Amino acid sequence: MTDKQQHEIEIQRSIMSVMEQNLSIWRSVPELKNKYDLFVRNLKKIEDHQNMAGTDLAPYREKKLGSMKTLLQKAIPVISVLGVYAKDTGNTKLNKLVNLNADELETMNPDALRKYFRRILRISRALMEPDRWEGSETPEKKISDYGLTEDHLEKIREALDQFISDQDAFRNQRIEVKRHKNKLDRRIRENNIILKTQLNKMILLFRDSNKEFYESYIKATGKRF
Repeated sequence: MTDKQQHEIEIQRSIMSVMEQNLSIWRSVPELKNKYDLFVRNLKKIEDHQNMAGTDLAPYREKKLGSMKTLLQKAIPVISVLGVYAKDTGNTKLNKLVNLNADELETMNPDALRKYFRRILRISRALMEPDRWEGSETPEKKISDYGLTEDHLEKIREALDQFISDQDAFRNQRIEVKRHKNKLDRRIRENNIILKTQLNKMILLFRDSNKEFYESYIKATGKRF
């Protein structure tokens, strides 16, 4: 939330305080009551959106980064073994796929990283069971001969699932924060319009008959007499 929005909310709360303290003076004016009630409903929504818009995304971001680090720790040894296998068997396509270092993986787009490791898992499992291989030629060797086991792949799968879950949680929370920021902005603007075009004008009715109330209201708006 911007400093300007915070200032506008403070003004709106000040105006509500003045209005609530002087109910007996203005409450008998039906249209003023209707317009004020709408103003108050907006202000309550503003407070709800304000709380959600201020959600700290840092814990979600840190959790996502932590699960990505765990995923890379589990996957890099497997990728390295696949690299050795690819060179031994002359599999240039596989060699190109696994020819990435940790820094390159860390800077990869999260969605691309998900796809990448799903592909790594699919290829690794196929290489452990040649009859599942989808290439044009059956692999000459099993990747299990290089020390790769189902346990290695299962640990990658678990780490990948956790990374996907944490990434989605961070993304969804960020979307939710943005949604509430947009709604917050809209409600603030709506209340500013109500004040400018309706309440501020109708309060003029009390300038002479209830001078103290009128002056308190004007002071709450931040304006000078």
